[in-house]
Amino acid sequence: MKAVKGNRVYKVDENSKEDYRRRGFDIVDDKGKIVAYGAGKKVSIEKYVKLEEENKELKAELAKLKKSKKTEE
Repeated sequence: MKAVKGNRVYKVDENSKEDYRRRGFDIVDDKGKIVAYGAGKKVSIEKYVKLEEENKELKAELAKLKKSKKTEE
C-alpha cells in the first residue's frame, strides 16, 4: 500500500495508513486503485460550477427520458 501526495510516494502499512490520510495523502493499493482520499481536499469554484451545471443538464435529460418512457406504457 502507498501514500501519495503530489510527487511524494511512501510505502505504508495498515497501522500508519490513517495517519497519512489525515495529513492529506491519498492511500493507494498495490494495483493502483485509490483506497482512501486524503483529508482536506478542495475543489476549485470553477470546477464546482461546471459540475453543478453538468448535473443540472443530466437531471433534466433523465426526467425527459422517464417522461417519454411513461407515455410509451
